[in-house]
Amino acid sequence: MMQTAVAVLAAGFCRAVLCTFGCQNNPMGVIPQLFGSPFAIPYGDVGAITFMGHLARRQMHEHGITSTDYGHIAVQWRKHAATNPDAQMRKPMTLEDHQNSRLINAPLHLFDCCLFTDGGGAFIVTSTERARDLKQTPALISGLGQVHSSEVIRPHDDGRGGGSEAGERVFRMAGCRPADIDVAQLYDAFTPRVVHDLVAYGFAAWEEVGPLAAAGELTVGGRLPCNTAGGLLSEGHLSGMGHVAEAVRQVRGTSRCQVPDAELSMATGYGGAPHEPPPTVAYTAAILRRP
Repeated sequence: MMQTAVAVLAAGFCRAVLCTFGCQNNPMGVIPQLFGSPFAIPYGDVGAITFMGHLARRQMHEHGITSTDYGHIAVQWRKHAATNPDAQMRKPMTLEDHQNSRLINAPLHLFDCCLFTDGGGAFIVTSTERARDLKQTPALISGLGQVHSSEVIRPHDDGRGGGSEAGERVFRMAGCRPADIDVAQLYDAFTPRVVHDLVAYGFAAWEEVGPLAAAGELTVGGRLPCNTAGGLLSEGHLSGMGHVAEAVRQVRGTSRCQVPDAELSMATGYGGAPHEPPPTVAYTAAILRRP
């Protein structure tokens, strides 16, 4: 939505674009649907949880990622959510709590999985000139990247996945490098997605992910503070709208889990239907800058 809004503004079609998202689940709203293909349904390989189970297994097999690595991520996000009164899950969680939670789809535990959330959010995109007169301090859109990847059937030679292409585009447009990002909101529908984004967007090599998470480098005060509102794992699942809102708050300096002097704030997104033809997944990324 943000990329489309920037495009139509640049084309002169309008002066401001309102981008919104809302979701209400059962019993009165959207019924969660299982998607799959004739090649997957007979074996019960249906939906995001089974797909992410495959992804986790490959990360473990090829790169030595462990369930404990996933646990450190979930625990740190919960720590951030404790500062957020709007978060669904604020109860403190330990690594032992994560490891002892029930298996949903091995090797994924309960706390490796995102939440179901009723809620919504919105943001407005307008010109820099117009934003100067607004009540709130604007967040400047510095870079955008979007890629629709066929990595499910055509693995990338570098092992980083389609997010690397979206990363190259967003960093090139913003004129910065991964090391310049002060705070990131990584799309965390499942903990393996966080591991993937850390590697795909150039924040860490595969062998660095586990030690990075274990050392607390993904919290405020660490090397790369991430998901400072709690993310999809603990704040709530608004399909990335919460990530955008927190990315804006960080560059405004108004987050309840504020990174000091945050100048560059990044948010990533992920989606698609890897079980459906054509089996593609979408990566999006935005870098916001403090005025």
